[in-house]
Amino acid sequence: LADQRVGTVMVLRDVTVEHQRERARAALLKEIGEKAEQPVEVTLSNEIKHNVGALQKLIVEMRELISNTDAQLVQQTTRPIPLETLIWAVANEWKQVAQAANLSLNVNIERSGLYILGDERRLRWALGNIIDNAVKYTPPGGRVSLEIKDEDNGFARLRIRDNGVGIAADELPHIFTRFFRGAPTSVTGRALRVPGTGQGLTIARQIIEAHGGRIYVRSSVGVGTAVYFTLPLTASVVILSSSWP
Repeated sequence: LADQRVGTVMVLRDVTVEHQRERARAALLKEIGEKAEQPVEVTLSNEIKHNVGALQKLIVEMRELISNTDAQLVQQTTRPIPLETLIWAVANEWKQVAQAANLSLNVNIERSGLYILGDERRLRWALGNIIDNAVKYTPPGGRVSLEIKDEDNGFARLRIRDNGVGIAADELPHIFTRFFRGAPTSVTGRALRVPGTGQGLTIARQIIEAHGGRIYVRSSVGVGTAVYFTLPLTASVVILSSSWP
């Protein structure tokens, strides 16, 4: 069969999901850009006007990270990360924020020595968004915890939980919907007004799923909220395969 054509191989790939994701991302970035260019008094509430600098920084970070959460792009910057190092880094970043809100921020590690394969910067952004929600919706004197549970079928199991106001059952199915804010109330029934854009959990899910993980939430009103998620495990050193002559 030397120098003879013996057949043809065709490889087909369905790009429908990727195309839909790209269109949704482009629409979001366009909307953010248009709102950012409008006068502050048109697009921002009185509460946010005092934090224009922080909002502008948020928009820049969102543009960069939202546009780079696809699995293929994330994989280009992944490396083995000690899971405990990641968790402690996130805890240290949010320690002062929690203290300012009169909350305790704890780290609980049930399984040590685990390594995950990921993009540390994006993972810290994802976990930070989850903690941000926990801090916002937990009354003073409450607690927030970051937990490494164990491993299961090649994945590390983690949890971030609080003893805050919780999420109503009818709102739980919508919490990963972009811009969804819900209507949380205090233990006395008073409506809570907290700053935010309703994108924290959406971005967190995008990043975690781009790493091959999964995320879900359990919550009870007046009891608190727990966010469970998984991340793929790896060895402490990535071994590259070689072809020998």
